[in-house]
Amino acid sequence: MLVATSPPTSVLHPLDPHLHQIQAQTGAIAVWVVYWHHHQSERSQQLVVNHQHPAYHPGHLNRLLQDVQSRYAHRDPALTRPSLQLLNPTSLPQGHGLYTYPFNSPLPGETYSTIWCAEPLEQAAQDALSTACALLGQILSTEQMLQQRTARLEMLQGALKRSRHQLRNPLALIQLYAGNLALGLGENPAHAPLQQQVRVIQETAQALGENLQKLLSLHDQGEWQPETFELLEVMQDVVQNLTDRCQANNLTIELPETPLQVWGDRWRLKQVFEILLCNGIAFSPPDSPLTWQWQAEGQRVLITLRDRGPGIPPEQLGEIFQPFYSQRPGGTGLGLAIAQDLVQQHYGHLWAQNHAQGGAQFCLTLPHHNPERQLGVLGEFCL
Repeated sequence: MLVATSPPTSVLHPLDPHLHQIQAQTGAIAVWVVYWHHHQSERSQQLVVNHQHPAYHPGHLNRLLQDVQSRYAHRDPALTRPSLQLLNPTSLPQGHGLYTYPFNSPLPGETYSTIWCAEPLEQAAQDALSTACALLGQILSTEQMLQQRTARLEMLQGALKRSRHQLRNPLALIQLYAGNLALGLGENPAHAPLQQQVRVIQETAQALGENLQKLLSLHDQGEWQPETFELLEVMQDVVQNLTDRCQANNLTIELPETPLQVWGDRWRLKQVFEILLCNGIAFSPPDSPLTWQWQAEGQRVLITLRDRGPGIPPEQLGEIFQPFYSQRPGGTGLGLAIAQDLVQQHYGHLWAQNHAQGGAQFCLTLPHHNPERQLGVLGEFCL
């Protein structure tokens, strides 16, 4: 049951400024939005009321709340498409106007806005209100998407914390028994096929362990330590750490000599560069280069890594950053998801594309220097 309540003045909901704007433009007595709160898994309501309006009465408002909710609950055919509707419930005071706008939603009647006015609006005002409500629906849809993403990330984080030992112990056993099998098979050429399978098991278990450690260590590094640092120095450390993998296939890493200052947490961004380079190494043919490039673009920098591999199927470009999605045998599908999340924490963007001359190319943008100087403190978002 929806009841008229006033939230604490110290709490500012993302919808509040838009509801206040609609109220000011229409002279409404009350404006409210009903929606499904994914983070709390319950129906929620955001309400803005002009308590000083001569026609305001809490009893009238509560009856209107219930009448509108009832109409949506009974799937009134007039309320099935996004458009401004004029309602005339029995609880509406004589001469007043009550308008509602159903938002697009998988479940009809799940989300809508309602505006209670002391008198009907003229047609021009209704048209303006319809446009404002359509925009409000888009804002609400974006807010709900963020809530869903936050809920999924918190669920994944909680599951990982609870299963930390359940995941680590089996991986340790797999590595132990794979090592015993390798010793037992020895160097006998007749066991070559089995030796190859054991190596695949060992490499896969090691990759799983490394990705799990990276995922868990995101919260083990304490507070962020953002700073302005030289990108080339960090990239040289990344290349040095992966020298053995490159030499195994005779791959070369091309780095620009141009100095470039980047703002962010050095340790976390180093993880991003390592994940991207490991991915490039996995898909690069022998005797080919992997090319890093970077340049400043105003207040941001653009960093790219190109390989000479087969490229990425176009239909998979939007999926490769999803957790547990992997194109390579034995891959865990966590590396790119972790990298994208870390880049987003730095107010950046990470995406993939196919290079015009062949191979795949990963691109990311990062702040050129401390974004607080221009953007203000945006807060932190952690996986």
